[in-house]
Amino acid sequence: MARARDDGTARVAVVGAESAEGARIREALFRVGVPGTRVDLYGATGGQAVLSEYGGEARLIQELDLDELRRRDILFLCECEGSVAGLAGLVSSERTIVDLADGLRSDPRRRLVRPDGSAESAPARGAILAVPHELTVLLLDVLLPLERTLGVEDATAVILRPAADFGEAGIEELRQQTVRLLSFESVPRDVFARQLAFNVVAQSEIEDSAFATEQRVASEARGLLEWPTERLSLRIVVVPVFLGHTAQLRVRCAGGGGAEEARSALKSGGVRLAGPGRAAPRTPLEASAEGATTVVDVSDDGRGGVWIWVVAGELPARRAGLAVQVALALSDL
Repeated sequence: MARARDDGTARVAVVGAESAEGARIREALFRVGVPGTRVDLYGATGGQAVLSEYGGEARLIQELDLDELRRRDILFLCECEGSVAGLAGLVSSERTIVDLADGLRSDPRRRLVRPDGSAESAPARGAILAVPHELTVLLLDVLLPLERTLGVEDATAVILRPAADFGEAGIEELRQQTVRLLSFESVPRDVFARQLAFNVVAQSEIEDSAFATEQRVASEARGLLEWPTERLSLRIVVVPVFLGHTAQLRVRCAGGGGAEEARSALKSGGVRLAGPGRAAPRTPLEASAEGATTVVDVSDDGRGGVWIWVVAGELPARRAGLAVQVALALSDL
């Protein structure tokens, strides 16, 4: 992993620094050694400054100021609440926006970053670089090696999201819901809009329809897999799990490749396969401790396709790390 230069001069702005994604970007910047003196934190909307931190030091999250942002080299867009239209006007030959909130998806200069850090075309300063959703990263971990080796005719996926995807607020709300239910008390519903504890909630029930996470993930996967037509059917649900992701996929490969061919393609693509007697995570909790994607089971479905059961950890942190690595490659950080 690349690290920031000791003599770097690039200035960074984190817009939406108070959001869950903003917190992850702050952590990723600190991990690669970007000093706090070159990182400025902004809210996504107007309002009073909020006390936060960077690398353990107290910092203020300032009110959004476009004039101030013009003096920054890299802008991380972590939240798209409020108006972000003015941010697109800040892109220049010397300034890049790294969009994690999908807030500038209609801008023609937007380029989707691949999981290896490259882009749809050669990345350059002055672009709007969109970082794929963490669930897109999870799907590509499995579908990309299958596509390259066997070809994917169609795929169906159900992804189970943990509370951690919604930041510390999500973890705390699930904890409070669990404790209060066991005490026969009413539960908070600020993050999930429903009781998540001992329950399952569809993604569409807890988000504004404008975000359309399922459509976004499916579209990003299609673009990064270079499929000419849509081949992925996707549903996302939020489950009462604190950490770690799970996905169940049914994939039909070109030529009717079965489980053995799929396992071979995944292994040759660098995907970790769990098996009897092997020390590999088999549950989302176990995967969360290792921060990797593991295929737990591959089996024939009896109809020419294969079932693939996947667990993964640290996907949001991996995504934030990808965004920071892209910035390191494009600026004097």
